[in-house]
Amino acid sequence: MKLISIAIIIVGLGITSTGIFINSLNADFKSENIGESQYTGNNDISEINLEKFSEYVSGKFSSNYFKVTRIEKENPFAGSDLKVEYNISEEQGSFYLKLDWIRQYSNNNINVATLEDINAYQSHNHTSDEPIFKIIGIGGNEANPKLLFIIPTKEIETENVNVFAIDNFKKDNLARNFFYDLSTQKLR
Repeated sequence: MKLISIAIIIVGLGITSTGIFINSLNADFKSENIGESQYTGNNDISEINLEKFSEYVSGKFSSNYFKVTRIEKENPFAGSDLKVEYNISEEQGSFYLKLDWIRQYSNNNINVATLEDINAYQSHNHTSDEPIFKIIGIGGNEANPKLLFIIPTKEIETENVNVFAIDNFKKDNLARNFFYDLSTQKLR
């Protein structure tokens, strides 16, 4: 009788340990794969987060070809955060970056811009040849996001988009630096 009680306790402990282990694996899986959250993302990125994400993005440009500068808040250039000047194959020019980092998204939707942003982007795109790209980092942390989307602002027509609708703007290899294609004016 005593042996049966001890065996039942051991089996119970084994089942409990297995459940805790499986639950911890499930939590890791959700956090690695971004997952669902009450947080829907927005453009109110804190100054600390913006600075860290700005440093991450700036570090993805080779200093041999690009010069990245921070745009001060007083400069109302279509809400951009960074100006990137390039000198590639003796061709010079510039483009602008608007940055957002969000921890997670909800229901596969991401807030990519406000109506004010969209109007500023459209106005800029009609009057200037210098492109603006919206760079959205998702998950991980500001200095090392799990996902990165590089969206030309001329493609942004609505405030919220489904993450699958912007999959073609996802940076495939986050370890590699950015590449700017002069002929297509695409940043990858």
